[in-house]
Amino acid sequence: MRDRLRHLLPRLVLAPSFLLILFFVYGFNLWTLLLSFTNSKAFTNFNFIGWANYMTGAQVVAAQDAGVEIGSHTVSHVNLTTQSPYNLAQQLTQSKQVLEALLGRPVISFCYPSGKFGAREMVAVEAAGYQDATTTYGGTWHSLRDRYAWTRVRINGGANLNDFATAVQSGA
Repeated sequence: MRDRLRHLLPRLVLAPSFLLILFFVYGFNLWTLLLSFTNSKAFTNFNFIGWANYMTGAQVVAAQDAGVEIGSHTVSHVNLTTQSPYNLAQQLTQSKQVLEALLGRPVISFCYPSGKFGAREMVAVEAAGYQDATTTYGGTWHSLRDRYAWTRVRINGGANLNDFATAVQSGA
């Protein structure tokens, strides 16, 4: 499957292998898919680790050991734009700290829950020690200047390999 996907994906990348950003909301099937890639990135809400149909702590560690970068997605998937400064900081730092304890390494990437963010949230993400953050906006080109508002390619459940490759190629 990995060779077939690599054949379908464009070669428009800045790194030796493509970066695939996925979210840990699809449970075990997503975990299995992630382990077929290297240099991938995934984000998780630590409160969901171990729930039925979600990854266990051991699976999160195994994904990291297989080359998947694990990033943070807050404690409880709240709308960060509606949080007090204190709650905003807690959502960002507590999630980061718990994942770092589980993984034994720094967690440097973040993804905004439901893509809701603004300038205040970007400043808070940087202050919490993250090096980048992903939004729900579509796109594939990034720079260090926009590292706290990186775009992504959305892949919906039920997509076949051709749908997946088309979405990545178009940057939709």
